Amino acid sequence: MGAPGREVRPVRDEQYLAYAEAYTKAAKLLADRADDVDAVRTPFFHLVAHAMELMLKAVLSRQGLDEEKLMMMGHGIERCHAWAIEGGANRLHDDELVAFVEALDRPHEMQALRYPQRFRWTMPEPTQAVRLLNRQLDIVRAYLATDR
Repeated sequence: MGAPGREVRPVRDEQYLAYAEAYTKAAKLLADRADDVDAVRTPFFHLVAHAMELMLKAVLSRQGLDEEKLMMMGHGIERCHAWAIEGGANRLHDDELVAFVEALDRPHEMQALRYPQRFRWTMPEPTQAVRLLNRQLDIVRAYLATDR
């Protein structure tokens, strides 16, 4: 608790987690409420991929990476995922999550979910993406809840 009259600010990993939770919720709402999910597929996967990146950066922040190093990681979800596991977030090493990370990595890193690109990629079905996103969020929450 902070001194009287002083605001207590959340630590950086909590801020990353809060953003990840918001992006996860937005992706779920979009998938649940869209009349035609295919019509919003690209923005949906942008929300999903960004939520994944923010979750992983929450873990990396907890593991001691400062803001400069987190920025230097760029948008590489696969790189963030590998570093998080190497740093001790072992529950993220799951075959289904690894495949999900691999599917999202290149289009997210190349910003193809934000701007038109010529290449094509295969993405999971939106319901599967929401399920895996929530699973990773549960793992990240549990990891951040432990004392380090």
